[in-house]
Amino acid sequence: MSALKNHPRLYISEREISRIRSSFSIPFLKRAADSLATKAEEYSKSSIFEYPQNTHNEHLLRARYLQNRVISLLVYWVKTDNLKYRNAVIAHLREMSKWEYWSWITWRKGNPAPDATWDLSYGENSTTLAIAWDLLYHSLNAEEKDLILGMVRKWVVPSFIKHTTPGQEAWWAKSPESNWLAVCACGGGLVALAMFEEIPEAGLLLERANNGIVDFMNSLVSTGGGWPEGVAYWNYGMRYAFLYLLSYETAKKEKHPSLALPETLETLRFPPVFSPHDKGCGFGDISDNTWHPVALHYAMAERLNASDVLQSLDSKKHDAFEKSWATETELLALHPGTLSVANNIESKPIIKLYPGIFWGFFADKMPAPSLYVSVRGGSSDGGHSMADLLSWHCLVNGERIISSFTNHEYIDTTFSKRRFELPEVRPDTKNTILIGGVGIQHPSHVKTSLIKIRGHQGFHMDATAGYEIIYHGNQVVFFVGRLFLFLDSQYVLILDKVHLKHTNRIETRLHTYANLKVIGNNTVLESGKEKATIFFSSTVPNMIATSVVTPTNPAEEQPKVLRWATKDLHDNVVFATLLAPSEASGNIELTNKTDGVIANITINQKTYLFELTKDLQEKPS
Repeated sequence: MSALKNHPRLYISEREISRIRSSFSIPFLKRAADSLATKAEEYSKSSIFEYPQNTHNEHLLRARYLQNRVISLLVYWVKTDNLKYRNAVIAHLREMSKWEYWSWITWRKGNPAPDATWDLSYGENSTTLAIAWDLLYHSLNAEEKDLILGMVRKWVVPSFIKHTTPGQEAWWAKSPESNWLAVCACGGGLVALAMFEEIPEAGLLLERANNGIVDFMNSLVSTGGGWPEGVAYWNYGMRYAFLYLLSYETAKKEKHPSLALPETLETLRFPPVFSPHDKGCGFGDISDNTWHPVALHYAMAERLNASDVLQSLDSKKHDAFEKSWATETELLALHPGTLSVANNIESKPIIKLYPGIFWGFFADKMPAPSLYVSVRGGSSDGGHSMADLLSWHCLVNGERIISSFTNHEYIDTTFSKRRFELPEVRPDTKNTILIGGVGIQHPSHVKTSLIKIRGHQGFHMDATAGYEIIYHGNQVVFFVGRLFLFLDSQYVLILDKVHLKHTNRIETRLHTYANLKVIGNNTVLESGKEKATIFFSSTVPNMIATSVVTPTNPAEEQPKVLRWATKDLHDNVVFATLLAPSEASGNIELTNKTDGVIANITINQKTYLFELTKDLQEKPS
């Protein structure tokens, strides 16, 4: 391989160092610079630090806290030239060299062998060592070099090679749809790039790491840039993938082919559209958290000249940063330095369905929609998935009206074989359809497609295959379908149809943290300054009931449940749910015929008539 660039050669190089040393006029960058000064002073006082213990994957949290401290101290040293901060980095690495275990997994097994595994902690710790080596390189003495190289030779080289050897790869090495591949491969790849001249095995490490990152990025081709683990895990996986790719290009002085993929550009747009008004509206684990961009998102948007992405990122709130990540510090190096004023405001309705994962969203305008709905189709299989197929979110002027209930902590059962027994994961806590008390099975798939009926855009979902209910040896479900229509981009109409071989109890559920008031077959929801009215109807006698979810963690707020259920047992039912983003008057008349469904909708004195087939498609005229 041709000679690599001189140090610094990773993602923070000469241009980024110039930015770090400049003054900052953008308010959130000024706050970040002030915060860095405070943090660096605190971190320089001691290399012993507290991190969450007796919790899920505490060794990984330790790795993140260390990386945050090391990067913060490095950046502040680069900014100030004060050796106190540079020496504090060495002190932290010296403390790291005393660790008996790198992995929580092997710690719990009592196996301290350095090559016992290669997991997220190994990926993050290796990344930390590579960044430190690269920025400290010209100031390191022989003993300090031996300190860092000693850890690399003990922990990184043998373990990464062992767990990426063909035929005995770790599971993540063959899982391009998982954040693990990016994090784990990045660690090995960055060490190889940073210490290429010092490690004889660096070529092999780089080859295997690069193959992993390429597989990770290629997985975006089948999803159109969507990410099945949601926006929080997009941040995690893509941070490390981008860190590697940008470092690769800087170190090797050549372009990486993964950055030429159209889907690489498209994936930069995925988190913003599933987090309007800074509210996560994706699906799976921790999917409703407030979303903030990571600094590597900016760096990649700048690299790909994605001005619309830079504008959407700058429009997000930068008022809080997770303390175990280095985002606040990295922004000083990776933000372009000028504020991108949004000029790409879409005043017309937008609807999009991501292939492969079949997540979709509708907005009356972007990036700050008045009415926003996201929907969940696709597969329930995957590391952070739930039995949440058919579920949806709804925001009205940035206020959560309908929420897809999720988890906010990790415990042993979260990723065990009993995961799907947890309240946060089960279908009965989702905005979905229940038949005889059960919802979508796991794993299963919902066919989802874009649809337009009488000029109104929407999503058509066929969930029949997901409701495998066998009785006396026969499948009793003929059809389960859900149709979303956005009426004049002002109202949300959901039609659900369930057709069974035998009668059963059928129910749809909605979850909300809003205040609610039930008035007959209508419900008024109030969240913040916003209100919404929901009208219910069905082709058989039904009833509204309310209840609450009991989260695994009793300290969490209990979401309220709206249950729209048949009073008796039926075998062929159509439900209608109509949401108006305000207090409204309306009426729904449904007819369920042998050859189809007729829905006559009146809302705020405007009438809509839909004649549909029995599987909720538009009936040919």
